[in-house]
Amino acid sequence: MRKIWVWAVIIAAGGFLFGFDTGVISGALLYIAPEFHLSPAMQGGVVSVLLLGAMVGALWIGGVADRLGRRPVLGLEGAVFLVGTALAVSAQNYATLMVARVILGLAVDSASATVPI
Repeated sequence: MRKIWVWAVIIAAGGFLFGFDTGVISGALLYIAPEFHLSPAMQGGVVSVLLLGAMVGALWIGGVADRLGRRPVLGLEGAVFLVGTALAVSAQNYATLMVARVILGLAVDSASATVPI
Protein backbone atom coordinates (compact mmCIF):
# COMPACT_ATOMS: atom_id res chain seq x y z
CA MET A 1 0.00 0.00 0.00
CA ARG A 2 2.90 2.35 0.75
CA LYS A 3 4.29 1.88 -2.75
CA ILE A 4 0.91 2.86 -4.24
CA TRP A 5 0.89 6.07 -2.20
CA VAL A 6 4.43 6.91 -3.34
CA TRP A 7 3.42 6.37 -6.96
CA ALA A 8 0.28 8.46 -6.48
CA VAL A 9 2.31 11.36 -5.07
CA ILE A 10 4.82 11.20 -7.94
CA ILE A 11 2.04 11.07 -10.54
CA ALA A 12 0.24 13.99 -8.87
CA ALA A 13 3.49 16.00 -8.86
CA GLY A 14 3.84 15.47 -12.61
CA GLY A 15 0.33 16.78 -13.20
CA PHE A 16 0.92 19.63 -10.79
CA LEU A 17 3.89 20.81 -12.85
CA PHE A 18 1.72 21.30 -15.91
CA GLY A 19 -0.89 23.32 -14.03
CA PHE A 20 1.71 25.29 -12.11
CA ASP A 21 3.75 26.23 -15.16
CA THR A 22 0.71 27.28 -17.15
CA GLY A 23 -0.80 29.24 -14.24
CA VAL A 24 2.23 30.88 -12.64
CA ILE A 25 2.78 33.15 -15.62
CA SER A 26 -0.37 35.09 -14.70
CA GLY A 27 1.25 36.58 -11.62
CA ALA A 28 4.63 36.90 -13.27
CA LEU A 29 3.20 38.99 -16.13
CA LEU A 30 2.65 41.84 -13.68
CA TYR A 31 6.45 42.16 -13.44
CA ILE A 32 7.48 40.86 -16.87
CA ALA A 33 5.28 43.16 -18.97
CA PRO A 34 6.83 46.46 -17.81
CA GLU A 35 10.36 45.02 -17.80
CA PHE A 36 10.14 43.78 -21.41
CA HIS A 37 7.73 46.51 -22.61
CA LEU A 38 5.18 43.88 -23.68
CA SER A 39 2.03 44.83 -25.54
CA PRO A 40 -1.15 42.87 -24.78
CA ALA A 41 -0.52 40.70 -27.86
CA MET A 42 3.02 39.99 -26.73
CA GLN A 43 1.75 39.09 -23.26
CA GLY A 44 -0.64 36.63 -24.87
CA GLY A 45 2.26 35.17 -26.81
CA VAL A 46 4.32 34.67 -23.66
CA VAL A 47 1.42 32.86 -22.01
CA SER A 48 0.34 30.70 -24.93
CA VAL A 49 3.70 29.69 -26.40
CA LEU A 50 4.20 27.28 -23.49
CA LEU A 51 1.20 25.32 -24.75
CA LEU A 52 2.72 25.10 -28.24
CA GLY A 53 5.84 23.59 -26.74
CA ALA A 54 3.64 21.27 -24.69
CA MET A 55 1.91 19.97 -27.80
CA VAL A 56 5.22 19.17 -29.43
CA GLY A 57 6.47 17.56 -26.23
CA ALA A 58 3.42 15.33 -25.95
CA LEU A 59 3.82 14.09 -29.52
CA TRP A 60 7.57 13.58 -29.24
CA ILE A 61 8.15 12.07 -25.81
CA GLY A 62 6.36 8.75 -26.31
CA GLY A 63 8.77 7.57 -28.98
CA VAL A 64 11.77 8.81 -27.03
CA ALA A 65 10.59 7.00 -23.88
CA ASP A 66 10.09 3.80 -25.89
CA ARG A 67 13.64 3.99 -27.26
CA LEU A 68 15.54 5.17 -24.18
CA GLY A 69 13.38 3.97 -21.32
CA ARG A 70 11.32 5.88 -18.80
CA ARG A 71 14.01 6.63 -16.22
CA PRO A 72 16.56 8.16 -18.59
CA VAL A 73 13.77 10.22 -20.15
CA LEU A 74 12.77 11.57 -16.74
CA GLY A 75 16.37 12.68 -16.25
CA LEU A 76 16.35 14.26 -19.71
CA GLU A 77 13.14 16.11 -18.85
CA GLY A 78 14.77 17.45 -15.69
CA ALA A 79 17.68 18.74 -17.76
CA VAL A 80 15.29 20.40 -20.22
CA PHE A 81 13.51 22.05 -17.26
CA LEU A 82 16.84 23.40 -16.02
CA VAL A 83 17.81 24.75 -19.44
CA GLY A 84 14.39 26.38 -19.95
CA THR A 85 14.41 27.90 -16.48
CA ALA A 86 17.97 29.21 -16.83
CA LEU A 87 17.10 30.74 -20.18
CA ALA A 88 13.91 32.33 -18.85
CA VAL A 89 15.68 33.77 -15.82
CA SER A 90 18.48 35.23 -17.91
CA ALA A 91 16.26 36.47 -20.76
CA GLN A 92 17.11 40.00 -21.83
CA ASN A 93 14.50 40.37 -24.56
CA TYR A 94 11.13 39.12 -25.75
CA ALA A 95 12.51 36.60 -28.24
CA THR A 96 14.69 34.88 -25.63
CA LEU A 97 11.75 34.74 -23.24
CA MET A 98 9.61 33.13 -25.94
CA VAL A 99 12.27 30.50 -26.68
CA ALA A 100 12.58 29.77 -22.95
CA ARG A 101 8.80 29.33 -22.64
CA VAL A 102 8.76 26.90 -25.60
CA ILE A 103 11.52 24.85 -23.98
CA LEU A 104 9.62 24.86 -20.69
CA GLY A 105 6.51 23.73 -22.56
CA LEU A 106 8.44 20.79 -23.99
CA ALA A 107 9.56 19.80 -20.51
CA VAL A 108 6.20 20.33 -18.81
CA ASP A 109 4.12 18.18 -21.10
CA SER A 110 6.82 15.60 -21.55
CA ALA A 111 6.84 15.17 -17.78
CA SER A 112 3.07 15.06 -17.52
CA ALA A 113 3.05 12.36 -20.22
CA THR A 114 5.82 10.16 -18.80
CA VAL A 115 5.48 10.54 -15.03
CA PRO A 116 2.15 8.66 -14.78
CA ILE A 117 3.62 5.74 -16.73
